[in-house]
Amino acid sequence: MSFSFSKPRSFDADDRTFLDVLSQQCAMALERARLYAATEAQARRLGALAEASQLFAAASLDLQAVLDAVAQQVSAAVGDLGVVGLLSADRQELKLAAIAHTNPEALAVMTHLLEGFPPRANEGMNAYTLRTGQPQLHPVLHPDALRAQLKPAYWLYLERFGIHSLMIAPLHVNGVVIGTLGALRDTPDCPYTPDDLTMLQELANRASLAVANARLYQQAQDAIQIRDQFLSIAAHELKTPLTSLYGQAQLAQRRLRRGTQTPERLTHAIDMITRQAGRLDAMVVTLLDVGRIEQGQFVLDQQPLELGSVVDRVVEEVRPTLDQHTLHYAPSDAPLIVNGDALRLEQVLHNLLSNAVKYSPHGGTIRVEARCHGLTFHISVADAGIGIPSHALARLFQRFYRAENASAHHISGMGVGLYVVHEIVTRHGGRLEVASTAGVSSTFTLLLPVHADAPEEN
Repeated sequence: MSFSFSKPRSFDADDRTFLDVLSQQCAMALERARLYAATEAQARRLGALAEASQLFAAASLDLQAVLDAVAQQVSAAVGDLGVVGLLSADRQELKLAAIAHTNPEALAVMTHLLEGFPPRANEGMNAYTLRTGQPQLHPVLHPDALRAQLKPAYWLYLERFGIHSLMIAPLHVNGVVIGTLGALRDTPDCPYTPDDLTMLQELANRASLAVANARLYQQAQDAIQIRDQFLSIAAHELKTPLTSLYGQAQLAQRRLRRGTQTPERLTHAIDMITRQAGRLDAMVVTLLDVGRIEQGQFVLDQQPLELGSVVDRVVEEVRPTLDQHTLHYAPSDAPLIVNGDALRLEQVLHNLLSNAVKYSPHGGTIRVEARCHGLTFHISVADAGIGIPSHALARLFQRFYRAENASAHHISGMGVGLYVVHEIVTRHGGRLEVASTAGVSSTFTLLLPVHADAPEEN
């Protein structure tokens, strides 16, 4: 605090005391004003956080509503643009989940850019937060530095609207970073401060909880839908063999009462009943296996086993049941010694062969081949059926999943057989591979490791 005078002047002790007191009063007034401003800013932040909590809670059962509310709250409470990015399923891209901006024109341009040119998870300014889980504050950003970080497509936004200040906070669920919450300002005279970053992080923490709740709700809804679809399909699939079995039993019963039952007719009826009962039994066993897997009660009885003899036996059991199909089998020249559960591996092979028959409804050739490659045994089952669409291959071993072309060809199934097969193979330390061309063919290959005591191939 300083004073100036137009003419020379001397100051006595009282003058000096007066000026000291005046400066102290001014300092105290300034400090009170600062404290008031800080308290008012803190009150605004607390109010915004309380409002955000209410908004997120109100939309907690709808994931997209939660994400939209988060972006809107960032734009309103922190400004100017709020954007929520979520990692893709493979965690390679940061996909736009929600966005809000006070300027509609800037919002439209940035939305177009983020949807058309999603940033890679390991590139750009989000990479550090995604990798470390730590927030970032960039109070002042220079255009040249930004160009080095952004894809050229984003330079358009930079030139038209500017990005002068930026913050990024992590979104995390159960300690795992699932995305980022970003805020940027396109006005150069109002850079973000550490208090703003604290505010954004608090919003991100609340948003993470809301996203986790919404995801749990969505997963529960999806599980209920899958369960209902499965129960409907399972009831239909179980009813089919039951209807056939019941019909044959009633027919045989009526013929016996009328005295028109012949040995040939009785044999045919018993054969039909036996086949349908076997089909029904296989369905029930598969359903029980699904339950055991889900409950952690699925166990194997593994011991040294010559796999070739298991394949031989299954092929010979299946071959007489084929009417429209021809089965070609190429056994291995060398013994296939594995550490395995014979009954479960038979189940795997029966499932693969029955699928090959079922999914080639017009007949054709089914080829089974057993061979050894180094320390791995390969058992392949190939058909010339309807094939599998390429986009369905990644989900083929999921529980209750069926490729859509199966329904289009009116081929029945519950979508659990390959799920159980995959689980059996995986627990044997092996893997199941599939190669298919829709409308042409499918080949499933079972790969199992050689048993430690197996003789080496010459």
